[in-house]
Amino acid sequence: MVGDIVKVFSSLKKSYIRAKILKKNNDISYDVFYIDYGNIETIMSNEVYELSQELCKPGLAIRVGISDFILVENNSMGIHEKIKNLFEIFINTNKLLQIEFDETSENDLQNVKFKELENGFHINDFVMSCLKESESSEVEYKKPSNTNSKISRDHDRDTKLRRKLNNNDIVYLRSFQSDSIVYVIKDLKLYNEVILNTTQDKSTVLKKDLITGDIVKVISENCTYRAKIKFKLITDNIMVSVINIDTGLHHYVSSNSIYELSKDLIKIPGLSIRLKVEGLHIKNPRLIDLLQVYIKSIENIPLYVEYVKNVTKHQTVNLIRTDNSENIFTEFYKISKCKSPFICNEILNNNIDNEVVNEPKENLKIEEIENVKLKNGDYCIISFF
Repeated sequence: MVGDIVKVFSSLKKSYIRAKILKKNNDISYDVFYIDYGNIETIMSNEVYELSQELCKPGLAIRVGISDFILVENNSMGIHEKIKNLFEIFINTNKLLQIEFDETSENDLQNVKFKELENGFHINDFVMSCLKESESSEVEYKKPSNTNSKISRDHDRDTKLRRKLNNNDIVYLRSFQSDSIVYVIKDLKLYNEVILNTTQDKSTVLKKDLITGDIVKVISENCTYRAKIKFKLITDNIMVSVINIDTGLHHYVSSNSIYELSKDLIKIPGLSIRLKVEGLHIKNPRLIDLLQVYIKSIENIPLYVEYVKNVTKHQTVNLIRTDNSENIFTEFYKISKCKSPFICNEILNNNIDNEVVNEPKENLKIEEIENVKLKNGDYCIISFF
């Protein structure tokens, strides 16, 4: 019934999600609102299930408006797409942000600013850069030169080859990137050699022409690593989106942190392998921090790759410790003393297969689901743009 809080299988998220039924359509489908993410999707009736009573809790998604985000008439759709692509990166990487707004304002949450904690810059500056009329102020993509393009293609080709992992292959965990994505490496000895050689590389030539796809060296406060340039944005200070090709981690760094990489190191393909893990859907910032610490503690423990037989076309794996045969994320949940770290995990473990049979409920507005309160200075992640 319209207004019911239910469990649905989302074709977008490839997972079971809590939702509120907004509308019943004539084609035996429903429009539903994902109360933990903030977006709307049309779901067929055979993908709607009852939600257990203990999971009928307030939604976690909070609707906010971005300060200074006013689309101009000329090219507004193109500019909107560029900004959307930027926020998609934050969504996919579970980037922890700090929210700033005037709590005394009547429309306080419609005019917020987001501060990126890793580098301390405001996301709103990126939004403003995209809204400026001059071409140099927009998100800048450059076509790689022939040489750099070949290097980038070589890395991409080698990455595809390396991703063909077999059942029971040994890997080592390196990073957790999004709610179900991790990065692993296969050759620990080569990884250690690359890290050591990159750190000891004496090249200190700043990379002048920053081109999407280039393989470079990044020197930050805490470490030196090989990276691939994703894109750059022009603000008062040029910020560049890069991905560490040996761990899979995404970073935003200042352009003056990017250096030329020696030819010997640039020839070695990136070592990180992207895997989708079965049943790992963590979005709670506190638990994400705990997971990062846990990953660091087991990074040198060999893990078995165990492919999961499922009905979807998206292949998922379990990572099993070789020393005690335990699934590492089952172990993590035990260590964190949390039976299930996030409501989405509880939904995944709740195997009720019946369609909705709840009694009709009062038809609520979307805003009435948003019971979680934000304060100025709170930490959050973006779930939908």
